[in-house]
Order: sequence, then C-alpha cells, then structure tokens
Amino acid sequence: MFAGVTGYSVIFGLATALDTLCAQAVTGSDNQYAAGIWLQRGLCILSFCLIPVVVLWLHTEDLLLLVKQEPQLAALSGVYMRYLLPGLLPILVFECLKKFLQSQGIYNASTMILLVVCPINALLNYILVWRSPL
Repeated sequence: MFAGVTGYSVIFGLATALDTLCAQAVTGSDNQYAAGIWLQRGLCILSFCLIPVVVLWLHTEDLLLLVKQEPQLAALSGVYMRYLLPGLLPILVFECLKKFLQSQGIYNASTMILLVVCPINALLNYILVWRSPL
C-alpha cells in the first residue's frame, strides 16, 4: 500500500496528462512531431518527479519508525521498498509509451507487450520465491 500511495499513484496520475496532450497533438496540430515532443517532455518531467519518491522509498524504515511502527516491520518494509525501486523507471516508461500509442489509435501494443511479459514475470516470481536462497 505504501508503494501504491507514494510511488505508483504519482506515475499513473502524472502520466494521465499525456492522454490529453498527445491526443490533441495528434488530432489538432500541424506539427507531425508534436506528440513525440510531448512524450519526451512527459518522460523527463516524470523522471524528475520520481526523485522525491526514490528518496522516500530509500528512507521507508526511518519514516515507519518515526510513526511508531514495530522495528522489525519497519526494517522488512524498508528492504521490500528497496527491492521495488528498480521497477519504478520501467513502469514510468511503459505508462508514457502506452499513453502515446493510445493517442494515435494503437491500442493493441500494450496488450501484446503484457501478454509477453506476464509469463516471464510469473516464471521469475516462481524462481525467485521458491528456488532462490534469498
């Protein structure tokens, strides 16, 4: 829940602006590159917005101890949030690209990507949870 409220909601919320901006660029702009420019701007702005999220996630343990959570729970939560950190940027890029493609009427691309990635995710989860000594 902490990851959803402090990180993923920021990405999904800010990426929603690309729905409007890219759609207007595709349908109403004389510049054929306008949607691509909005995509690049969105990626840059969202990347900068992730900096406070990363700092917050790196200090999750300290924050939870500050609000009087159990030390063991805070420590495990801090470790978990550090493991989630590498996934922030790929989620950001996927969301921005999804909005960009949908604004051009390409709806199947994100579905096809998810069809390929979900089995890989399931396999990696199985390997890392049940077979890895971590």
